Amino acid sequence: MNNKHSSLNLTKLKGILVYLLGPEGAGKTTQIQHLLPLLKSNGFRVKVIYIRSDHLVLYLLKLLLIKMGRCKDYPYLDGTVVRAPDAQVLKKIGKFWLFMQIPMSLILTFFRVYIPLKLGYVVIAERYLLDTIIDTLGMSKWMGLTHSRIPSLVMRCLLHFMPKKSLIIHLYADYNTLRKRYHLRGTPVEPLQWIKFQLTLDKIFCKVFNAYTIKTDEENPVDVFRRIVHVLNSYCT
Repeated sequence: MNNKHSSLNLTKLKGILVYLLGPEGAGKTTQIQHLLPLLKSNGFRVKVIYIRSDHLVLYLLKLLLIKMGRCKDYPYLDGTVVRAPDAQVLKKIGKFWLFMQIPMSLILTFFRVYIPLKLGYVVIAERYLLDTIIDTLGMSKWMGLTHSRIPSLVMRCLLHFMPKKSLIIHLYADYNTLRKRYHLRGTPVEPLQWIKFQLTLDKIFCKVFNAYTIKTDEENPVDVFRRIVHVLNSYCT
């Protein structure tokens, strides 16, 4: 895509977090690929991040459980099989697993987000703290911990560390479109119930953070990009 927006007024984006929120297949990666040359051509230093649940200790713990044979094959709707720790094992250590989301997420946030923002970078997040919160609430529901204080504690803590200079753009599409995009990418199709759960929380976060929402199956990627550029330009005026 040629850079026809290089003269836009983007000066106020220095030190801001641009957060693309939405389910897998909504078009976040595609739009980031378009945003990078635009921002760099305007003289910005840009850092793209991907922060979600299962960080550091949690990731190593998951690998350890798999190595110990405490794992199970989970089939997805399209027939893909994913190996993951056994559900019963995770439920036994569920509170520890959920509680560890706080320090692991904040460590990554400090080094990958706060330091670059202080240095004047534009940080583009494909996945960030709101996604971690959604994963945490979804896993707590699956583990039967919905009445525990830990999911609420994780959510309140992580929300507190959302940068004040944040611009959230919510991208989403209907489930049939997402399934087609999953197949094109060769990735497992996420269950419909999970997508519905994620979109429900996305809408709540969009209201809280005054996010801009774009339904990507109703427009081609170029038009979606133009709308995102319009949002960025509006932020700067």
